[in-house]
Amino acid sequence: MSTTSTSDSAATGSTPEDVLRPSTAVDPGDMSEPSGSDVTQSLAFSSGNPGILETRGVMILYRDDIFSSTSQLPVDRKPYLCVLAVPNHLKPQNFCQFCDSFIQHILEMRLVRNDGMGDQYSVLIRLDNQNSADDFYKHFNGRRFSSQEEEVCRVLFIVDVQYAALIEHAQFSSASSMEEPYCPVCLERLDQDMSGILTTICNHSFHCSCISKWTDSSCPV
Repeated sequence: MSTTSTSDSAATGSTPEDVLRPSTAVDPGDMSEPSGSDVTQSLAFSSGNPGILETRGVMILYRDDIFSSTSQLPVDRKPYLCVLAVPNHLKPQNFCQFCDSFIQHILEMRLVRNDGMGDQYSVLIRLDNQNSADDFYKHFNGRRFSSQEEEVCRVLFIVDVQYAALIEHAQFSSASSMEEPYCPVCLERLDQDMSGILTTICNHSFHCSCISKWTDSSCPV
C-alpha cells in the first residue's frame, strides 16, 4: 500500500480539503523515502494523542536558504505553506490572530509536532490560490510574531506531505475516530466556504474565526 500524499491526492482526484489530511492508514515500512534534492528538505512530523490515535508522516519543503528572496520563489510551488518552529507559548488562537489579515484566504490550517522540536510546533496551511500563498509568504516570512518576541515567522513552501501511518492504540474507540463535522465552539457546520478550518495537534477542528476568539489556553474540546 502506498503512502498518502499531496501529489497522490491531485493525481487521484481527491477533494482539495483532503490534501492536508490522512485518508488511510498505511504501513510505515511501505513509505517511500523522499528523493534527495539540493532545493528541498524533509522533516518528520506527528499529530494526535500518542496514547489514543497518532498520525505520523513526512513533510517535504523547499529549503529557505535557497529561496530566501521574494523575487526568487520556487517555480513549481503550490498554494501550500508551512510555518516552521512556532514557539509553544504561542497558542493556536494567538497564531490565528497573528495571521488575521489573511484568514479570509486560508482554507485549512493543521498544527503538527516536528520530531526533535519539543518546545515548538509547525503549521501546514492551504490557501485559496497561488497569489494568496505568495502574498502570505512575502508578508510573514521573517516577521516577528510580536514586538515582545525574539522568534520570527519562518515560512516555507510545501512540496509534498506524505502520511506514513495512523497508529491506533488499544484503548482507542472507533466511534471517536469520526471527525465531528461541527465546530465545538459555535456548533455550526465546519464549512471551508464559510470560514477556514484549523485542526489542532490533538486533532480537533474548529473555525479559524472561532478559535481566534477563544480566551482559554486549553483546547475547547
